Amino acid sequence: GDTDMQFEGGYVDLSIAVEPGKAVRVASAPYDTPDSVREKCIRLAERFPIFTYREIGQSAQGRPIPVLETPPRPLKFLVDASMQSCEPVSWGILHVAHWLTIPTARARSLLDQVQFALMPMTNPDGVAEGRSVTNAMGEVPKFGINDLVEGTRPAPMETAALWEYL
Repeated sequence: GDTDMQFEGGYVDLSIAVEPGKAVRVASAPYDTPDSVREKCIRLAERFPIFTYREIGQSAQGRPIPVLETPPRPLKFLVDASMQSCEPVSWGILHVAHWLTIPTARARSLLDQVQFALMPMTNPDGVAEGRSVTNAMGEVPKFGINDLVEGTRPAPMETAALWEYL
């Protein structure tokens, strides 16, 4: 009721009244909370034996970084979310996970040849706090890989967890 949508010229203007201390997220794709993404991953692993649920590390605020893995194969395929929390793709990666559970010849052939590692959220603190590119510590995890590899300064926890996993 507080939103005025104007569909003119191929774009949308949104006007949203927000009280002090409240937050509103606006995105071109759905935002799932870190807890919701974790729960969806756990449920998939419990329901479908092709998946194993793991947590490769934690964020500064203690949120897990989840991964769904299929059985080990010589060929490995990692699909990970951007560390830029303003670019939510958890829904798309979880869609791929659901697709792999459909007993089609194509899915079974892929699962016989490829180990999938699906990481639907790599910067959970950034998502939880509605940040654009930073984590809870104000660091930019996507740029931390250079620091980690070059040893110039400590990398963000999320970056270190992903690097160690790789």
